[in-house]
Amino acid sequence: MKNEILKIICSNDSITKDELKNMVLLVSKNPEILKDLITLLYHENIRAVQKTGLILSELAIGNPDVFLPYAQLMIKKLIEKPTDAIKRNTLRILQYVTLPKKHHDAAVDLCFKYLINRNEAVAIQVFAMTVLAGIVEEYPELKNELILILEDRMPNGSAGFQSRARKTLKQLT
Repeated sequence: MKNEILKIICSNDSITKDELKNMVLLVSKNPEILKDLITLLYHENIRAVQKTGLILSELAIGNPDVFLPYAQLMIKKLIEKPTDAIKRNTLRILQYVTLPKKHHDAAVDLCFKYLINRNEAVAIQVFAMTVLAGIVEEYPELKNELILILEDRMPNGSAGFQSRARKTLKQLT
């Protein structure tokens, strides 16, 4: 099982929809594989990181709670000056996870930093926006700050940024 997943991740081939569906099902039924995939998410091989991120983000859609034991590690990896692939894939997963309060400060700081940095890739900004939206509901002053930032950035943002910002603003107001 685990070897099948690693073989696909380490190959140069793209992951098919059927392979992705099967791998997500396999990992959801065998949580011990998740630990190995979390390790691969932070590997130096960018292609492996991207494929692993795809599998884990699909898993997070239906099973976000399986990532709670790894939340601290994921936040730590975002603090350690990660590559864009690591930022993008980690935030893509975290957008589905309800982070424990003990991780809110670090996640909020990182996500606001990514969101306001116009040099960050749009995907990183929109995933950071979604992570923030999930946290700031509990913090009115941060909610207002996020709304102001989104309203300010929308007119000059990319189509992807504007689309996610509209959805996020609708959620927050």
